[in-house]
Amino acid sequence: LSSWGVYSTAQIKKTSNFILGTEFASFVSLPAKDNHDLPLIFDFLFIPNIDFKLIDNLYLGANFEYSFGYIDGEPLPSQKSIGLQTKYFFYPFNHSYKLSKINFLIESGYRRSNYYRDVTQPYGLGLTDNLNSPYFNVSASANIRLFPRFYMNGGYQFLYFPINKSQMRGSKLAFSYHFNEEIEKKPMKQLEVEKQLNNKPADNETKIKFANTLVYSSSFTYIFDSQTKTYDGKYNIYHEKTWANGLSLNLNKSLYFGFDYLYMWTSGSAYDDIKSNNNYYLYGLKFQYDFIPQYRDMLFAEASISYGNYCTCGKLDPYKLDGLVYLGMGVGYDLPITKMLAFRMGFNNYLILNRVEEKYNFTQYILGLAIKFNREENRPRYDWKGVLFRR
Repeated sequence: LSSWGVYSTAQIKKTSNFILGTEFASFVSLPAKDNHDLPLIFDFLFIPNIDFKLIDNLYLGANFEYSFGYIDGEPLPSQKSIGLQTKYFFYPFNHSYKLSKINFLIESGYRRSNYYRDVTQPYGLGLTDNLNSPYFNVSASANIRLFPRFYMNGGYQFLYFPINKSQMRGSKLAFSYHFNEEIEKKPMKQLEVEKQLNNKPADNETKIKFANTLVYSSSFTYIFDSQTKTYDGKYNIYHEKTWANGLSLNLNKSLYFGFDYLYMWTSGSAYDDIKSNNNYYLYGLKFQYDFIPQYRDMLFAEASISYGNYCTCGKLDPYKLDGLVYLGMGVGYDLPITKMLAFRMGFNNYLILNRVEEKYNFTQYILGLAIKFNREENRPRYDWKGVLFRR
């Protein structure tokens, strides 16, 4: 333990004094040849923003929003807004060479816009004169450093419009440049006792062979939505419950292949005072990549292709439509409880690949359990306490 080792952390030595970036969204629909049922649509939205550091990892900034597009050659209404936002960055992997390119961000903001959520209007938006519709937004996302000081940001956001008490939520994508950020480039000499403090096992202790790890997971998700009120002032509520089960087998130390089955049942409506009940299903194949295979924890990204009948389409509640194919993307983390049992948390976002009018993607959070058979018992837990409370 007293011998010297040499390794590089690539950690951030100095955070940026100011950040320049933009959020981006687009929608493009190209109808098939000689098919006039669906229109030709191009729609693009940009939200440039600038942020200045207040203290440590806390930033204050401003932004403006602008969109433009066309539907069959006719211009679409432009979304506009201006506002302020605060951002707080977390760097849990700053000590790790492989994971130091990833950090996390929580953002909250206030904007004044010329639109609000209204499902009774074309395109689901109501428009106002000037910027007379304020709204609040909060989001949680992950930053990935693509190049020095240049990051891609992806996450989930929630918008609330007080003008009619409506809400919007969905995924977000942004890019940003962190001026004056300094990153450790040269290897640093450290005592190997530092390696022990990080609780990182030696390489010969983490060799995981093909098909020696089987993971069964099960989770329950409840999501509700409300867009209108009843005649007596009560909210109409749409209830969505999902029981998800999955099984995966490792192909190497980091890559897993498996399948998922989701059983969903719904009740009520976000738009009408009705008591309808329905059930749906999704099943398919998935790949998972574990970023920290040397630990009993799992921090993974997931991609899947699924088949089902849950159509998040149109301006009202989702409905049943057979033959749908979904592309799924998600992330998750397993917190070990015992050597076999872990608490799983994360989220998955599903996009319908079929050509269906007014389709939109849907996101589900994950809270459940994972049972791991034949995992390497000599692997330690990840030292989150040591990561979060030391620089």
